[in-house]
Parts: sequence; structure tokens; C-alpha cells
Amino acid sequence: MIEDARLIPTGTTLESDVCIVGAGAAGLILARECLGSRLSVTVLEAGGLRPDRETQSLLAGEAPNYWPLEHIRLACLGGTTRVWSGWCRPLEPSVFSQRPWLETDGWPFARSELDPFYERAHEVCQLGPYEYRVDAWTSQGAARLDLREDLIESALFHISPTHFGKVYRSELAGNPNVRVLLRAVAAELMSNESGSRVTHLQARTLSGTSFKIAARCYVLAAGGIENARILLLSDRSRRCGLGNNNDLVGRNFTEHMYVTSGRLALGAQRPRMDFYWRHQAAYGNKTGALRGVFKLPSARIEAEQLLNSAILVLPPYESGWLLASRGARALEFIGASVHRGWLPGDISREFWELARDPVGAIAKGFGRLFRRRGLPRAVLLRAYCEPAPNTANRVTLMRSRDSLGRRRTRLVWRPGELEWKSIERTHELLNEAVRSAGLGRVERYSRDTGPAIEGGKHHMGTTRMHSDPQRGVVDEHCRVHRVHNLFIAGSSVFPTAGFANPTLTIVALALRLADHLKADLATGSARGRPESAPSEQ
Repeated sequence: MIEDARLIPTGTTLESDVCIVGAGAAGLILARECLGSRLSVTVLEAGGLRPDRETQSLLAGEAPNYWPLEHIRLACLGGTTRVWSGWCRPLEPSVFSQRPWLETDGWPFARSELDPFYERAHEVCQLGPYEYRVDAWTSQGAARLDLREDLIESALFHISPTHFGKVYRSELAGNPNVRVLLRAVAAELMSNESGSRVTHLQARTLSGTSFKIAARCYVLAAGGIENARILLLSDRSRRCGLGNNNDLVGRNFTEHMYVTSGRLALGAQRPRMDFYWRHQAAYGNKTGALRGVFKLPSARIEAEQLLNSAILVLPPYESGWLLASRGARALEFIGASVHRGWLPGDISREFWELARDPVGAIAKGFGRLFRRRGLPRAVLLRAYCEPAPNTANRVTLMRSRDSLGRRRTRLVWRPGELEWKSIERTHELLNEAVRSAGLGRVERYSRDTGPAIEGGKHHMGTTRMHSDPQRGVVDEHCRVHRVHNLFIAGSSVFPTAGFANPTLTIVALALRLADHLKADLATGSARGRPESAPSEQ
């Protein structure tokens, strides 16, 4: 069932086996896995079926040198899958291992633990077969460059077309054991005096109503920033916030650093390289939408103590110098705002940039319209890199409050020197490989004078996973340490992030958590019936 939470009378207490906060990729898939079971599931989603400005304002905060926080997350059914690019790839096996030069223990399990769930996640994301060996796919006309693999490797991403809120809405609406409450904001988790158990969740709406959820277990699936925010806001019994005894909640915020880093200047041969742009390919009698990138070989990463780094090649219609101009960026921002369904309050600034640089905007528009396929003399390169864990990059609470009285978030994110070193080394190796093959050269932009760094809008690490409570917020089953009935889903639990976009791993972890919760609740080990909620304070 899908309902409007504003119609629930104030003071109501709803009982449920499982309460999930957030209806993005993690929350929706977790709820979907419970469809038709004996479990009663309540999902709280702060937004409606589509974004709106009033609800988006609840996500606003302070983030120096980063995107405005209310622009890069969507409060609606399906969350940011409404506008995501669909890039899917599992994390590299090395990401799960201990790497001494990163001063991190990696994940509490190997990649092989997630492989069965990655395969299931492919079905959820409506992807082709779970196969990432480049040579296993047959791409008609989508040629890749023949380069020395000890210097640089070609790797592929699958591209998903799935807007989770749209694709799975009817399934959720037609099942009585899962109740999705739209426009219900999780204000605070209330716990017993020791903080070892959540007793109920306080929910509010922008219309002024409030109610409680009393459940056997609770799952935060609100994203890498909001998961940490809710824990920090839940400070009635523990002044530091729920699950934050060791001051780890909000720390280790990790994000992919993106930069338009140079260009690939091709020689007279101008080889075909359609593999590095979106194309259809076949694996046996099945097909999938793919896109290739260049990446650092694992042996190089270990030998030179680098981070996983990759370079994507922008297609010809995005590789002209005008397409990186102010007018082009403004047009892209306006188009993205229209696509996601709401216009931010400062959209007038983008229209002003459009008026100041109409030539760049026209170039962008015509490039998109005609999708120029002829290979130019040079194509732009966009580099991105695995983030190194850093406790100074973090989410904290500000004094200022949103319209529901909740303290807003402040985000600190500064890429480190190892990220730059890894990206620069990737360019050097790509240049060496291209030159040795006689195909051209790589021209790298200066770190100081080149285009600005951009975050990939992938929010990870703020409730990181570790088997030791002194090192992580959740254990290997995504349960918050020392809080028996509270779990966290999504990329906030990633201890390390690799270079791949996080959504496929988010879905795989949600499927794994769903299996764990269903088994746990079926045996009664998930703490019996919900405790009765205390009276309103």
C-alpha cells in the first residue's frame, strides 16, 4: 500500500515488524524483498511521488566547495534513481582487502560474499548478464583500443534504465504487508536509557501532524548524509547521538572526485573507439547496454600504492572546448533540474549565466541534438578516483534548523593528495600506452589551472562497516554496534569505495540485509514484539 502520511491522525502509534526510513534504491529493494511475506513492513519516505521544493528544502545544509546539498539528493519515491545515469559495476575484489598504505582494514568479508547478491542485483536493476570480462562481450562495431594491459586496462560498466520508484511502484501499491507512507519525515529515533534498543521512531509531516512507529527492528536507508544526520539527531538517551559512542557517526565521508583532466589527441589513423561510449553488446543470446573506461591495473595499484582510478572518454558531441563553457554548464544544470522534476530557488543564476554565454549554450544544445558521430582530432577525458578514507571528511550538525525543527547538516569534503597522485599516474600510463601503440598522445591539464574538481554525488562511508565497534558504526550484518534492533542500508556503510558508482553495491547489500532480516525475524531473535511507545514528551 502507498499512502499519504499527512492523513494519519496526530498521536497515532503504528506497529510493524520492520520500519524502513527512506524509499530510494536501498529502502525500496529492502521492502520489495519482504513483499508477500508474513512480515509487516512500514516504509517512511519524506517526499511524494515526485520532488517538490518544500520537501527538498529539508535537505539543505552547508557544504563549502561542494554542491548545494538540496540539489544533489531527491526526496521522493525512488530517490535519486529518478535521475541517475544508470552506471553499474561491482567493486573491485581488492577494495574489500586490507591495503596497508590506506590505513584501513577493508571490508569484514571478501568480494565473493557479495557475488551472489550482485547477480541478483543485476535483475533488480534490469541489466544484462552478470559478466564484466571485456572479452566475453561481442560488440558490433564498438571497437576498443589495443593497448598494453600492463600499463592500462579497459573495463566496462553496465547501464541501467531503471527508475526504481516508477518500476516498482505498482508492486508496492498492491501488497498489504508493505505500507509506504509518503511525506513522512523521520524526526528522531527514541531508545531505552542505555541506548541499546530503539523503542520507537518519531515521524512528522510538513502539514504539522506527527505519529510514532513501534517496530521489532528499524532500518535507516535515507542516504549517506541523512543516515548520519538521523543518528546524530537521536540524542535523547545519548548526548553524542545513537550508535555514536566512539565518535564515528558522520566521519569518513567518502566521495568520488571527478575532474575533466585532459584530452586524448589522436594520430592520423583515428582508430575507432566506440566501446568507450554507450553501446549495445551481446553475451551469448543476451544483450546489454555497456560503456567502457580505462582503469589502472591491479598490479600497478599494489606495486605503487595507489587508489583505484579510471578515465572515461567523453563522446565526440561532448568533446568540443565550448562544451565546457559557462553557458554549456548552465544549460546542463537547467536541463537536469527539469528532468528531476523541480527547479531550485537559485535557478535564476543559471539563466543569467546562459545569457552571458549564449554561444556555449547553443554549442551544447546542437551537440546534444545532432549527436555528432564523426571522431574529432581529440576527445576530452574525465578522470575519477576511489576516495581514501579520512576521518576529517565528515557530516556534522549545525545550529540552524529546518522547518521541522531538526538541526541541518554541515558537510566537509576535501580530496587528498593520494587521489591526485592516482589520477595523474593513470594519465601517465594511458599516455605511455597510447604512444607505444602509435595512436596519439594524452595531454593532461594542470592541477592548478585545469577545470575544477567536482564530487560525483556519491555519498558513502559515514556509518562505515567494521567488526570492531572501535573502528566502525555497523557490524558485518549492517547492525549498529550495541543497538540490537537498528540496521543501516545503503552506501553509508561502505568502509572503502573503489572507483565504481555505488548503486549496484547498494542494491546487493540491501538484498543481503533482507535475507538476514527475514531469517532473523522468523526465528524470533530480532527481539520479539515491539515495545509500547512512551507518551509524547
